[in-house]
Amino acid sequence: MTAAGLVQAVVLYVQLFVLTLPLATVFSWQDGTFTSRAPVPVRPVLAVLVGYFGIRWLLPVVLARPLAAGIRPGRYPLWGATYLRLWTLTLLLAASPLPTLGGSPLMGRYLRLLGARIGPRTTIATGVVPLPSLVRIGADTSVGYGATLRAWRVADGWVTVAPIDIGPRAYVGAHAVLEPGARMAAGAGLGEQSVIGQGQAVPPGARWAGSPPSRWPHWPRTSRTCCAPAARRSAGGHGIWPPRHWASSSSNSSRWPSWSRARH
Repeated sequence: MTAAGLVQAVVLYVQLFVLTLPLATVFSWQDGTFTSRAPVPVRPVLAVLVGYFGIRWLLPVVLARPLAAGIRPGRYPLWGATYLRLWTLTLLLAASPLPTLGGSPLMGRYLRLLGARIGPRTTIATGVVPLPSLVRIGADTSVGYGATLRAWRVADGWVTVAPIDIGPRAYVGAHAVLEPGARMAAGAGLGEQSVIGQGQAVPPGARWAGSPPSRWPHWPRTSRTCCAPAARRSAGGHGIWPPRHWASSSSNSSRWPSWSRARH
């Protein structure tokens, strides 16, 4: 544990060093000041741009795949090398633009750069994806705001790693949680603030809600419209209610029954 703590301290130091390096360089170039006689402070502006885009946007893309390389589903000891790699990756992604991109068309593209397998026409409104390389989201799927796609977790001194698999035309409600190994088949739905436990699977077309989850026969009308095959075939395959509207509607807790929220 002591060695792991030292590694974490070094990682934090390196992260702070890299984050402050552009501004510190400009500070040294200008004799300890950020201002100059020039009407436009070019160097400080460039330092901010490099720090924001280069470190926050590009560095996660460069390092995410190497950090996750070779990590397979299974159980690993806490404070071991695998845990430290996962912890470093989570720290790196926390400084990435994932929270900013939530709900935008760029989210799927950025997750692909990080190693996730994302199908076309998806709407992903959450940035909580701590291990993108073990996440697969099918086409025409909507993931609501604040949902957690957690492909690894720590419990009882062990790190459990398992892929998250969400099929096509599925729906994940706002603030729902998918634990390691959770699977949602094609057309499946998970209500807001609900949890799919480790290794659980939602069958094709099923609607689950609650924590622990159970079948919910009375799905909201808007969600039934989204999931219906006929609706999907209309409007050029995007359905009567497009996925981006579907994800937005998931943030409205009034659409879900009170008993599903009370069980948390």
